[in-house]
Amino acid sequence: MRGANVLAAAVLSGCVSLCAAVPVSAQTASLPAPPPGMETYYFGLLYRGPAWTPGETEATRKIQEGHMANIQRMADAGALVAAGPMDGDGPLRGIFIFKVKTADEAGKLAAEDPAIKAGRLTLEIHPWWGPAGIGARYAAEHKADPSAKVNMRTYQLALLKGVDGAQAATSGQQRAHLQHIADMQGAGKLAAVGPMLDDGPLLGVFVFNTDADEARKLAAADPHIKDGRMRLELLTWWCADHVLPDTLPPVPVGK
Repeated sequence: MRGANVLAAAVLSGCVSLCAAVPVSAQTASLPAPPPGMETYYFGLLYRGPAWTPGETEATRKIQEGHMANIQRMADAGALVAAGPMDGDGPLRGIFIFKVKTADEAGKLAAEDPAIKAGRLTLEIHPWWGPAGIGARYAAEHKADPSAKVNMRTYQLALLKGVDGAQAATSGQQRAHLQHIADMQGAGKLAAVGPMLDDGPLLGVFVFNTDADEARKLAAADPHIKDGRMRLELLTWWCADHVLPDTLPPVPVGK
């Protein structure tokens, strides 16, 4: 993660903010090829929009129905490989993970969402390296039996953010960071991990296979968190079972 990059050797492209009537800028920069076992995705964070209101009305119920239908359309097209809401009542309401060629393509698909059109949600998109195969097993199972019940489960989602004025990591500090990730992965604590490829404050994501307390302890033990080069936002994320891959690529710790 940029100075503290989990795997990235280069960072290109930009973050696109999307809301109802705001056009998505075209993304023309090419992204670097992902390392073995990883793929380039577009990681979307759905926040409350300017027209968000609490409670349910007939109008908001129809918007929610349209929101869910648009999610299904994007998934059926193979463009949306993971999606799910956040637990609790914070400003971040959900996550979209797109497998498309550009942020512009992801933004145009999401712009058809009635909740975004109505201003109830806004979408922030980041290019992201994540483990290969996100959504593949779930899509195959759904294709084989479209009527099968969707089982939802929770993950602990750690958003890793930069700290203004923090010193860049040394090579030794970076190796310690990568070793910590490798240790967590080897212990089966991580369901996904990867860096953002743009220059915003969001540096990367840990997705934990643990409860919130253990996830917080594991994330807080990261050398970059301990030394103040990163800060942590931990949230509970609901996602369908079998969406995230069963195995993760090895972490290149180095010497």
